[in-house]
Amino acid sequence: MAVQTIAVIKQADLQQIHDLQVEIADKQLRLDGITEQVKQQLFAKAPIERGRFDALLSYTRMHNVPWKQVVIEQLGQAYAEAVRKATPTVTRCELKVIEHAIPPLWKHLESEMVE
Repeated sequence: MAVQTIAVIKQADLQQIHDLQVEIADKQLRLDGITEQVKQQLFAKAPIERGRFDALLSYTRMHNVPWKQVVIEQLGQAYAEAVRKATPTVTRCELKVIEHAIPPLWKHLESEMVE
């Protein structure tokens, strides 16, 4: 019989995930801000400095049909609910890393209260 060992999830891995999530969020915020600024300048017909890069506003036309509302209006609430219940459930799994104080501060407070 083979002995099965359980690997321990390393704090370094969790910290790296946390740090990268924070870094990506900061960069995404910066990217969104600069992108919005350039879009506004393009709307205002601002000239683009000559060089390696160019920019243009690309438009995609689409119709966002409120399908749920159409079904309710045409076929009724009961039918819409029956279709919803007959549709298979989709479950998504996402890892969430939670940062705690180091060391947990509440443990030190409990030991001080007892003394």
